[in-house]
Order: sequence, then C-alpha cells, then structure tokens
Amino acid sequence: MLFRSLLLAFALALSACSENSTGNSSTPSAAAPAPATAEESAGRSATVAASDAVTGIPECDNFLAAYERCVADKVPEASRGTFDTSLKQWKDSWKQMASDPNTKAMMPSVCAQSQAASAQSMQAYGCSF
Repeated sequence: MLFRSLLLAFALALSACSENSTGNSSTPSAAAPAPATAEESAGRSATVAASDAVTGIPECDNFLAAYERCVADKVPEASRGTFDTSLKQWKDSWKQMASDPNTKAMMPSVCAQSQAASAQSMQAYGCSF
C-alpha cells in the first residue's frame, strides 16, 4: 500500500509537469527566462523555517517550499491548478510517510527523486531547484 502511495504521488507529479510543459504549444515561445535575481537565488539556498516544515525532513521541506515558490511566482495563473494539486498531494503523502517510522528513512531519497524529475520541466517556467 505504501509503495502504491509513493508511486501514485510520483506519477501524478510527473504527469502534472509533463502536461503543463507541453500543454502550452499554441502559445508562442517567449524570450529566454530572465536570470534569477539575487533574492531568488538566496531563497533557493535557504532552508525552510521549522514552523513552515511539512515533513520535518529538510530535503523534502526545502523542495516543497522551492516548488511552491516557483509555481506561485513563475507559472501562469491559468496553469497553476494542476501544479497546486500535485503540491497538495505531495504534502499530504509525504507528511504521512514522514510520520511512519517504517517509511521515514526513505523520504530523503523519494524527495530527491521528485525534485530531479520536476527540475527539467520546471525550467520551462524559469525555475530551478
């Protein structure tokens, strides 16, 4: 059951990324995204405050915060629904997994894989994590 939950969360995230990165094919290509500002770069490297932590696992919480910032700041509003849904599913699933001693140890790896899978598609919006 746990493996299915992991697999489902990961598959949903990947499908959300691939749908939105290819779903705008009728929109003309924009110029290359502007380089990240110093503030954005600093935000990426900052760790999540304990009060904002979802899982208590730094790799997961930092990725969730970076992904959420990216969606809020860079993804066009019309496309955010799918990304927001994926983010909520990640948060819910990962919070549950982090609270289970049997799955907590695998969480850094799960979150790193999700981050790597999301990184390429999110570059289309000028995001990097």
